[in-house]
Amino acid sequence: MTPAVTYTFNKMAAFLIAHLAIFSPGAQLPDWSQILVGVPQNAVAVSGFQYDLKGELLPVPERFYNDRYLAPLPMRIEDQKRKLLSTLQFLPWQDGGVLLLKGKLPLEGFLVLLGKEALQRGGIVPRPPDTKISYILPITQVQFYEMLNRFQLQSNMVVKRDPTKWTVQKFADEGAQSPFMARLLIGITRLRDVVFPDQAGRDKFDKPYEFVTTSLMNARSTAKEVAELWEGHARRVTLGEVARLQGQTIHIDESIDKELRKQVESFLNAAVRALKQGMQNLATAMQVNIGFLFKQQGAFDTGIAALEATDPFLQNTCSKADYGPDV
Repeated sequence: MTPAVTYTFNKMAAFLIAHLAIFSPGAQLPDWSQILVGVPQNAVAVSGFQYDLKGELLPVPERFYNDRYLAPLPMRIEDQKRKLLSTLQFLPWQDGGVLLLKGKLPLEGFLVLLGKEALQRGGIVPRPPDTKISYILPITQVQFYEMLNRFQLQSNMVVKRDPTKWTVQKFADEGAQSPFMARLLIGITRLRDVVFPDQAGRDKFDKPYEFVTTSLMNARSTAKEVAELWEGHARRVTLGEVARLQGQTIHIDESIDKELRKQVESFLNAAVRALKQGMQNLATAMQVNIGFLFKQQGAFDTGIAALEATDPFLQNTCSKADYGPDV
């Protein structure tokens, strides 16, 4: 999914020209890269597909999506002095697997040990500086470990499991079905990966955004507690469990005022932290100053005017939001 907007036709024409160049190599075609000038380069992957061993294009199984998939840890290959020579990793595929080798050892030697069929399919894609990826192989993870056992018996090298340990901790009792989780956590992090392809850029975004989400989750949790506190009290009053009528006077034997004030105060504090401190710091990390949203009317108007020069769309959004000194 690409925000092509007015360049949508350019994008479609570039795909068409690329296909024509492949299937009609003698045709006189325009330079498709020129057609893509001005087309946005960012995109969001909506769904994925993989070729299986028969060459059929199939949807990627959901268990392999990057938001739920943890690849098996690589195996370490060391010399007799325990010096690391390479790491070899098995990556499951549709109906087979891929070998990922990092280091100086040749991947071809391992393909030989996997048998004739694997060797015939065993094309290798080099990735500088020292990474090699095999084509899809008709093997399972069990066969991968059996191959490593044979390799260790027939060589003077040592095969060891990577000592890295994972700690998986429960984060919440809800997932993508929750609008809060889908929009503010999963959706935003996917967009972040597109906008900031490098880790340094993501780190600058993640720190202030973590403050926003933490504050919002605290506000959301407190709002739920406020609702439960009030609804429980109202129910007990309605049922007469904590209320009684004496003449014209209603006596309520349970007070939630102190706890209710405490919870409402906590909710407001968390909400203000998310909006004022969190969003302001997050916008600053994205090189946008929205501090004027929280100032008096004069400074607010000046900030709106300045924003119009750099980002008219955001300026229009801020104006319609009717922010001002009362917020």
